[in-house]
Amino acid sequence: MDSYGVSSYKDSFKLLVKAAENGGDFFTMLEGTYKRSQKTFSAADVKSGPMAPPSEKMKAVAGMVGSWTCKGTFVRGPGAKPGDITGRAEIRNVLGGHALVREFEIDPSDTLPMAYKGIAYVIWSPQKNCYLVFGVSNSGEAHVGRMYHQGDSFVFTGTGVSDGTPILSRSVIDFTDDGNGMKVWSEKGIGNSKTFRSFEGEFKKAKQEKKI
Repeated sequence: MDSYGVSSYKDSFKLLVKAAENGGDFFTMLEGTYKRSQKTFSAADVKSGPMAPPSEKMKAVAGMVGSWTCKGTFVRGPGAKPGDITGRAEIRNVLGGHALVREFEIDPSDTLPMAYKGIAYVIWSPQKNCYLVFGVSNSGEAHVGRMYHQGDSFVFTGTGVSDGTPILSRSVIDFTDDGNGMKVWSEKGIGNSKTFRSFEGEFKKAKQEKKI
């Protein structure tokens, strides 16, 4: 169990984290001051060994790691016609293998006048006995959910908001071509609408990495 306290200032903030384990007393786990830096920083770019071994369950998602190109169809909302899209994804292990980060980009098209960009983090939760997923995108969408490994498939179910409207989503990932391909389809419900097939496509592992 953790307890957080934050004091914010113009160019710095103080952070105090207290924790308790197995019903014991709280102790100070972290205390310090963060100061604004001129340099950009991303946790996804940190290269370091794990402070503790990552869960064996993270090995099951190792096949997703790599650079991918994508072709498929996308539906913007209930009743809209599907349109062809192309895109790419960059998936990598971060934080010593304790998490997986997925960056996804769809090129502008008649279906999407502007490029769609999204990012999601995946971790294993022994308490929930599943993968936990948190994602955001430049379309004003944010979602949280759970992902389960069922046979040869990964099944994600989640909820979130899109421009303030509640959404419900489900996605299925199947590996193909000896791990060099992925078939993915997604269903979504927006507000009080019926669910619809929002995405269906194939990912192919790229020969060379392309940063996005």
